Amino acid sequence: MSEMVQMSLPFNPAQLEIIQLFATGISEEELIRLRQILIDFKFNRVTALADKILDAKGWSTATLAQEAKKIKRTPYRAKLKPKAQIYENRA
Repeated sequence: MSEMVQMSLPFNPAQLEIIQLFATGISEEELIRLRQILIDFKFNRVTALADKILDAKGWSTATLAQEAKKIKRTPYRAKLKPKAQIYENRA
């Protein structure tokens, strides 16, 4: 009485291509190299997008740096000490 449950995975065509390409498995060394290739690919895409946005705004990297300095961030508070340390300091 067991029915096969078909799961719908949200893989896009690029993900499916990579899964099929490496279905037979790869060595640890090849996996490290593949990760680096994918990181480089993503970096290049993000850089191209940033360049496109800068060009559209007519900004240079110097202008971007100046704009970034204008952003006021909320300072983070130091993390609280664990309760055990608080009790130890009372003695």
